[in-house]
Amino acid sequence: MHNSKNKNKHSSALISALPSLNSYNEFCKDNDTDLEIKNSLVQYAYKNNLIDKPDETKLREFIEENTINNDTDTLKMDVDFNFLKKDSEIQSTRWLTKRINSLISQFKIKLPKVSNTMFSRLSSEPANTSTKRNTLRLCAFWIGFDRPHLLHKWNYENLIFLCPEEQKFKSNEGVKVEFSLHNRGDVINEKTIRWFRNELKDCLKFLKINYANNSSDKSYKMTEFSLNLPKENIEEEGFSRPESYIKPMHDAMAIAHQMSIRWSLSPHNTQRKFLAIGIAAGELTSLDMYLQTIINLQLPKNHIIRLTDFAHQCVLVNGIKVIFHNNPKEICMMNGEYINTWCINAIWHSLYFDFVPVILKDSIMQPDKNDNEELKRLIWFSDKSVRSDNIEFFLKNPYNSLLGLEIAKTLFHRRLFWAANYILEIVLSATPNNLSARSMRMVNFVDAAMRTQSYAVSRIQFERFTEEANFILHNFKHLDEDFLTELALGEYLHALLIFKLIRKHGGQYLDKNIKLDKSDVIQQLEKAESYLKKGFTVPTTGYRPFYWLLRVESLKTIVKTYEHHSEKEAPIYDTDEIFINISDNYFSTLGFFPKDILKQRLFSIVEGYSQAVSLSSMKPNVLFSIATFFWDFYPELDVGIAKYILQKLSLAYELTENIKKDQICIYSITGSNLITANQFQKQIKMSINEITKRIGTLVDLEKKKESEIIDRNKIGGFKLYLFHIWKWID
Repeated sequence: MHNSKNKNKHSSALISALPSLNSYNEFCKDNDTDLEIKNSLVQYAYKNNLIDKPDETKLREFIEENTINNDTDTLKMDVDFNFLKKDSEIQSTRWLTKRINSLISQFKIKLPKVSNTMFSRLSSEPANTSTKRNTLRLCAFWIGFDRPHLLHKWNYENLIFLCPEEQKFKSNEGVKVEFSLHNRGDVINEKTIRWFRNELKDCLKFLKINYANNSSDKSYKMTEFSLNLPKENIEEEGFSRPESYIKPMHDAMAIAHQMSIRWSLSPHNTQRKFLAIGIAAGELTSLDMYLQTIINLQLPKNHIIRLTDFAHQCVLVNGIKVIFHNNPKEICMMNGEYINTWCINAIWHSLYFDFVPVILKDSIMQPDKNDNEELKRLIWFSDKSVRSDNIEFFLKNPYNSLLGLEIAKTLFHRRLFWAANYILEIVLSATPNNLSARSMRMVNFVDAAMRTQSYAVSRIQFERFTEEANFILHNFKHLDEDFLTELALGEYLHALLIFKLIRKHGGQYLDKNIKLDKSDVIQQLEKAESYLKKGFTVPTTGYRPFYWLLRVESLKTIVKTYEHHSEKEAPIYDTDEIFINISDNYFSTLGFFPKDILKQRLFSIVEGYSQAVSLSSMKPNVLFSIATFFWDFYPELDVGIAKYILQKLSLAYELTENIKKDQICIYSITGSNLITANQFQKQIKMSINEITKRIGTLVDLEKKKESEIIDRNKIGGFKLYLFHIWKWID
C-alpha cells in the first residue's frame, strides 16, 4: 500500500511538471544543451516504476497516456502568485525554495536549483527564458508531489499563465478589435461585464494569442472592451501594405469568430442585448473614432462583425476566409469624413477557424458506439429527455447562422453527416443565400458519398452534390475561391472513386445500368480542372485552387498516359516526371523563376497559407500537404528542401496528437475522406518511411550540405500523392 501511494505521488509530480507532449517538447527545447537533465527525468520515471525501461520513448508514452485535462475555471478569475500561495498553503517563498531544492536533490533531478529571487521575478516578468520556465516546472513538480489534489488546477501549463504576458511587439501599427455590448431594454450588469472579460481572456488563451494588449481601460463605456494586436514587422512602420497585417488580422478574425459564438451561448445573452464587434487596421492610436462609428451603427440585419475599408482590404489581400455583404454601408463620421462599413455575412467555418470549446465538449455531439441514438432522438423526435443547450438554443434562434454553421462544422468533423445536414437545412431555411452554409452542405454530400459501400448509393449523393452546386452557380452573383475549389474537389473525388472501382475490376466497372471506364475518370477530372481554373478569376490569393490544379492535372495525365494504371492494382509511379513538367510550366507562367526566387516565393506562400488556417483538425493536413507539394512538384530537390519536408511531416504528426482527445477527424492526404487521428498518423509514418528509404533519415541529411542536389534516380518516380491514392484504393 505504501509503495502504491509513493508511486502515485511520483506519477503526479512528473505529469504536473510535464502535463502534455507539447510541454515535454518545450522542456526538451529549453534544455537541449544538457542531455543529463532529460536523462535524469527518464531515470526518475524508471526508478519509481512509472515506465518499464529507462528509455525516452517510454517516457513520452507515459506522458501521452496521462495527459492532463486542465481545470481552467480558476484562470478565468484574476489570479496571481499570491493566490497560488494561499491556495496551495505555501508558508513562504523561502520555505518553498528549500522544499523544491530538497526534492530535486533527493531524486537526483539535474535541473538547476531554484532561488528566492526567481519567484519574485516571475510575479512581475513574463516566463520568457528557459530558467524561468524550469522554475515553474519544478514548482509544478512540488505541487504534484506534496499537493496532488491540485494537480489539474496548478500544473505547469496553468502556472505559466500566472506570469505577465510578454509584449513581443512594440509596433504602433496593427489591428484593433472593439467589442460593444448594447442595451436594448435589458440591463447589462456587472456580472455580464465580468463574464465577458473572463471569456475574452479564456478565448485568447485557447487561441494561443499572447501578444494582444488589452486597452479596455481607455474605452468610452464600461460595456466596451478593446484589444490591440500590433504588427510584428516593426521595420515596415509607416509603410502600411495590407500584406504586413496578415497575422494580427487573422488573429482578430479568429477572436471575433470565437467571441460571437461564445456570447450567443452565454447565460447572459438575451434578445434585448446585442454584441457588436468592430475591426480596424492602421495606426493603433488613430482607430478609436472609426471603431466607435461602426460599432454604434444600426443595421437592419444585426450584423455582428463590422470592418473599416482598410481592414476589409487586409482581409481580401491576405486570403482570410470570410464572406462579406456585397454592399458596404456608407456613413458620415462626426468630423465630416465618409467611411464604408463592411459587414461579414458568413465565415468559412469548415476549413479555417478553430472549434469553439463549449460546442466541441457538448456530450450529445460526441461520436457514439450506439450510432448516436440520443442525438437522433433530440433532432428527429424532439425528445425532451435528451438535452443539448447548444442545439436547443440554435433551434430557437435559427437566424443565428454563425452558431448554426459552428454546430454543423463540429458534427461534420465527427462524421455525423446526417446531423450536420439537418442543422444546415435550418440555417438555409432562415438564410437561403448563405454561401458558406450551401458550400458546407455540398461538401457534406460528397463526404457521405465517399463513405458508402455501394456506388449506386454514392451516385445518389453525388447527384445531390451536383444539384446543390448548380443552385449556387445559378443564384449567386459573386462566387468565392473556396466554393469553386470545393466544387472542383467534389468532381475530383467522384473521379477518384470511379478510378478505384475500375482498378478493382480490371479496367471496367459494370453494375446493372452502370458502366464505368477510364473515360469517366478523365471526364470528371476535366470538370474539376475547369472549376479550379475559374478559382483564379476571383479576387483572392488563388493558392488553394493552384495546389489542387497541379494535383488534378497530373493525375489526369497519369491516367491518360499509363493504360495499365487503370487496369491493375499495382503501385502507381510517375516514371516520366509528369508532375515536374506540369509544375515547371505553371511556375514559369507565374514568373517564379529563377530557382532562388522560386524557393523564396513558395516558402512565402505556404507559410502565409498556414497562418490563415487555425482550425486544429486542418493544421496537420496543411503541413502534410506542404510536404507533399515540395516532394512531388518541386523541380530540383536538394537536401535543404528534403529536410524541410521531413520536418513538416514530423510536426504534422505532433499536432495530430493534440486533437485525439477531441475525437475529431482529419482529411486524408488524397482528400478522399475524413479519417481518425490515428489513421492520419499512420499515413504520416508511411510517408516518412518511404522517403527515408530513398534518401536517408533526417540525421543522415544533417551531415550533408543543404544545397546538395538529390539524384532523382534514387526516387524512381515515387510521388507521395500517388502512393496514398494507391494505398486508399488498396
